[in-house]
Amino acid sequence: MKKIIAISGSFRINSYNAATLKYIIEKYKENINIKHLDISTIPMFCEDLEYNIPSEVKKAIEEISECEGIIISTPEYNQTIPPVLKNLLDWLSRQDGLLNEKSVAIISASPSFIGGARAQVELKKLCFVLGMKIFNKKQLYISNASNKFDDKNNLIDKETKDSIKKFIDEYLKSI
Repeated sequence: MKKIIAISGSFRINSYNAATLKYIIEKYKENINIKHLDISTIPMFCEDLEYNIPSEVKKAIEEISECEGIIISTPEYNQTIPPVLKNLLDWLSRQDGLLNEKSVAIISASPSFIGGARAQVELKKLCFVLGMKIFNKKQLYISNASNKFDDKNNLIDKETKDSIKKFIDEYLKSI
């Protein structure tokens, strides 16, 4: 059974990106070993801490080292990725070879019309620099997300569910 780590670039309580990953985890839990990696407690990267790595970072490193793939769902902040996501990747990038050739699928969900497309571009550039294997066969932008989730942040839009299924199925084949 493939082991996948799911990372949300937002830990806001009503995050559409976290809700998207929650939907994916629930839908695929019988077919793959998929786990959400909470990045909310990871301290800001500082070279002074690099040789005395905080326990939260050690846990993330361990989870990433054991997985076959990573699914990142990210919001767009000022046309780029959120600082918490960049911070995680900065920590992980300091571990020799940890991210090299690690398969990554990128999703974005946003209340905007373009669905976080600019954040995906920026994240793909960063993942490329880090040596990750970027899944590019399909794209998944969830635009107008406020209309696709209910008031409890459950995905209710059938077309979006279908798009997620196609995207994840293709991603899993690529690993």
